[in-house]
Amino acid sequence: MGISGWFVWIFLVLFLWRVLGLFPVIHRLREANSALCFKARLDLLEVVGSLLLFGGSLLSFMVGNPGSGSASQASRS
Repeated sequence: MGISGWFVWIFLVLFLWRVLGLFPVIHRLREANSALCFKARLDLLEVVGSLLLFGGSLLSFMVGNPGSGSASQASRS
């Protein structure tokens, strides 16, 4: 059973949402307070981990579903 196109769009939206979440975290890293800076580092670790998770999941879905690429659709016509 193939993965539909809307599922890929959901992962792309989640990935972009997390990328936008990086900017406030990077801004908080520049704070002078060491406690806030430490919390910002933990948040940065969380955001980067979720980006790796979403990106890896999207890549595995795209590789695992050979019928979803545009090259395979062009070869079928």
